[in-house]
Parts: sequence; structure tokens; C-alpha cells
Amino acid sequence: MGTTTLKELMQNFSEQIGDYLTFATTDNIGAGTTVVSTDLQQYDGSGDDYFGDWWVYIDGTNNSGVLRQIVKVGGYATATGTLTVRGANLSSESGSVTCYLHRYNRDFKKLAINRSIEQVYPLLHKRVNDKTLVTGNLLFDGHFEDWTSSSALRFASGSSTTLVKTTTAGLHRGPLNTTSAKSTASGSNGYILFSSINNPRMKDIAGKSASLEAWVYPQTADDVTVILYTKNKAGTEQTKTSTTTAVASVWTKLKLLDQSINDDLTLVEVRLNVATSGQNAYWDDARLVASETQEYLLPVDLRGGHVSQVNVQTWGEGDRVCDDVFSDFWDSQEFRTPDDGTYSYIRLNALNGNWRRIELIGYTPLSTMSSDTDSTEVSGERENLLIAKAAVILYRLLRGPVSSEDVSSYTSEIRAWEIEYRSLSSRLGMTTPAETIYTGRHNRGSSWW
Repeated sequence: MGTTTLKELMQNFSEQIGDYLTFATTDNIGAGTTVVSTDLQQYDGSGDDYFGDWWVYIDGTNNSGVLRQIVKVGGYATATGTLTVRGANLSSESGSVTCYLHRYNRDFKKLAINRSIEQVYPLLHKRVNDKTLVTGNLLFDGHFEDWTSSSALRFASGSSTTLVKTTTAGLHRGPLNTTSAKSTASGSNGYILFSSINNPRMKDIAGKSASLEAWVYPQTADDVTVILYTKNKAGTEQTKTSTTTAVASVWTKLKLLDQSINDDLTLVEVRLNVATSGQNAYWDDARLVASETQEYLLPVDLRGGHVSQVNVQTWGEGDRVCDDVFSDFWDSQEFRTPDDGTYSYIRLNALNGNWRRIELIGYTPLSTMSSDTDSTEVSGERENLLIAKAAVILYRLLRGPVSSEDVSSYTSEIRAWEIEYRSLSSRLGMTTPAETIYTGRHNRGSSWW
């Protein structure tokens, strides 16, 4: 499915409801409240205040994305093509800029588009095929997809390091269209930290043989290690460090295998370490595995959506099945999606052995947008379905505290666009993935429910 930016959708929406006029300024905008374009004279019927109470959106250099309402009386002079806007002074521009005129507040239109995205779901949706999870992995988001900002992970933190979300081709490893974490040490031994304080399930390695692996793309050879640290109730600490050779600017899997772990743990930490201050490394696909587990945190791309199918990898090339991310060998699984009130999880009906990819097939709502350059996962004729719903929502917003005559006009528009929406829905609605049929063939009792 293609994508469309908010700016493109806004133009299409405005054109379809007859509320789109664009012009270029013929005098440079100064540090005042006027916008001048003699091009407006061809639309004004030779009348002053023709554009009174309209909205002007400025797509300038120093006034990028500025939205102002035009003064109702004295807000437009046809002789000079001058608009006078409400609010503080504009910033000066050094050249002509593009502007857009709308009868209706552009922010209302943006709100209507985003509400439309929410309300047309699942008729329009984003298809998701996620292969980031690995059976047995106790780390939350060891694949580094869940960021609260471009420099902060949701389930891991940095110690003496700066983190950057990375999507550059070649600098992430694993399934396509995923991300890695760039870690730049700001001191000696700067590391990404996964802690059982945030994820108590990590303490499930207590009294077992545990393995820690992570893929890394280091700036400097042999400057990176994976470290497993534990502390138990008696205060006994373990610090286990990998010795894998790592070539500079090449993806290498660091390994810390079959480590005997103390019992009665109170703290477990996984540290992805860069030894030298100022050096960096890209980390991806970290896995902490001990015994088999049935429940995994639902990946961020499917939160707020729906999981239709779950498949588990049965075979792949390499020493670990999960490192063959393009395997064609999968087994369908029965599953549930329990929720703890904050996060959702995938709970498999069967244990499948460790170190295997889990494929989640489902769908989520389209992406909402805030800036002109933001995009959502719809294109072509399906834009019209989204716009029809947005028109219904917009006219409902406008139908608020206005005269009865205006209410009647808006009600007529609402009815017309509702008819258009129903007509388009039957033709342009998307088909959701096939759902899993529950047979009970893997059932080990009722506890998994």
C-alpha cells in the first residue's frame, strides 16, 4: 500500500468540499499582519472584505505552517489584494511564498482527517507482518523497535552512552523495515541496559543455564561485549562477559552461551557495552534465553491493532534458526492476546523450542498525522473513502453553535457525504487477513487461556 502526506490529503479534501484556493504573495511578507497578492483580485468579485473570517495558511520559510484568521471587517482590500490577519505580527520573508485560503479552519480539517482514520478502521487499515519476536527471549524489545523519542527506548536505557534510533539500510539487522539502536559511548564502557527492575521476567533465568546473544555493527574492532550481571538475595553477584571477536563495520553476533546462573535472584541486567569513549556501535536482535516460555510482549507495530495469525519458524539456515529471517518454514499456532492493563501480550498455546522466529500477521489503524510532511498508509482511490468520512466529521463539527439556517445547510452536507461514504465503503474497503481457526491440536490444558 502506498502512502499519502497530510499536505496531499488536505488539498484533496479541500478540493472535494469546494474549499481550496492557493496563491503566491506578490509583495514580500513583512513584520506585520498583512499578506499581499494581486492574484486574489480574480476571485474577490471586486469587493472589499470578500475573504473576511476566512483562514490563510502560509507555507513560507519564516512563516512555515502559520495559520491565521482574516479580520472580518477591513480584512481585505481589493484594490491592492491585501489581507489583514488576526494575531501577532508575522515574520518577514525575503521572497514570494505560497499561501492557501480556506473558508473553514484548517485545523478542523486536520482533526476531521485524523478522526476519520480512527473511525474507518478496520475498513481501512495498515497490514502488519512482524517477525521481530524470538521464542524463549525474555527481553522486552530486544529488537529495538519501541522508542519514546528518537533518542530514548521504552524498555531499555543508556549508561554513559547516547542512543539514536536508526533505520538506515545496512545498519539494522533482522527483518526488513526494522530499526537498530546506535550507541555512542560518552565515557569508558558506555552501554545499553536492560534491567529486571523494568522487566521482572528476566529473573526467570534464576537457577538455570542461560544464553545471551546480540548482533552488533561496531565502529572499532573488538570494542564491544555483551555482559550478563546478576545479584541474588544473599548479595552474591555474577558478571559474565562475552569474548567474541567483532570486526569493525561488519555485523557480528556476540555470544555468551550456557551460563550457570545463581538461584533466588533479586536483579538481572543485560548490558550491551562499547568500551571506548567516543566510539559507537549499532545493536540489534538481542536475546536472553533460558527455558521455554509461552508469552511475549506484543510488538509496538501491533499495539492498538488486531492479530489474526501467529506462525512459528520450524527450520532455517545457520547455527540459530531465528537468524535466518527469510525462512520459508513455519507452523501455524493457536494463541491468545492477554492484556495487563498497560501492555498486550502474545500467549502461544504450545511450547515450540527456543531460538525460533515468531511471525505475527495482523492489522492496525492507519497512522494519524500532525505535520504536513507526515504520511498515512492510504493512496489512490481509497483516499476518497477516508475523505468522505472526514467530510461527515467536519460538517458535524461546524454544525455546533450556529444559526438554524446554517444548521440545516450543514445537515444536508452531512447526509450527502454519509451517502457517499456508504457507497464507497462497499467498493473500497480492505479485506482483513484470514483469522486463525482454533482446533485445540496444541492444547496442553486450559491454563494457557
